Amino acid sequence: MLITFLILIAVGAPVVAYLEYSVYREVVSSVEIKNSAGEKNALLVYHPGLSSFSHDVSYAFAEGLALNNWRVEISTASSQTPTNLSNYDLLVLSWPIYDFGPGPTITNYIKRVSDLQGIETVIITTGGGINPFNAQEAMRNTVQQENGTIKEMLTIFRGGNITDKALNAAKDIIP
Repeated sequence: MLITFLILIAVGAPVVAYLEYSVYREVVSSVEIKNSAGEKNALLVYHPGLSSFSHDVSYAFAEGLALNNWRVEISTASSQTPTNLSNYDLLVLSWPIYDFGPGPTITNYIKRVSDLQGIETVIITTGGGINPFNAQEAMRNTVQQENGTIKEMLTIFRGGNITDKALNAAKDIIP
């Protein structure tokens, strides 16, 4: 019994450490622009997660904004992401739920920005179907503590046509 327990610890600890690293590592990407001729500017910052789900939802939301005449810049939450928000009218934060809370890359990004200067913010949490408990409320508090204004909070779970849901939610945001 002891040997089995020690083997489980020896094998399990590295696996858990790798998954934690993979889930929360900072991914640097270039800034992509959708609808460069848009009427107002939005910055969409997302954490890609372990699958393409968060990326797909974020890009569908960006596409919906662009179709509604927004100029959208998209980037992953990293030290390279723009922190001067004075040129933006909307900030969109999107991340997958792991450990039932906001992704550390997103909260670290907000801390780097420091003062959101009242910018309207959309919070998008994505998940596999488990209610994110306090993830949205925790992010709402973080955004409000840094002087941001919550415009909308969305939760998008796997299943159904998630890209249509994200795209349609973005179309409701008026420039």
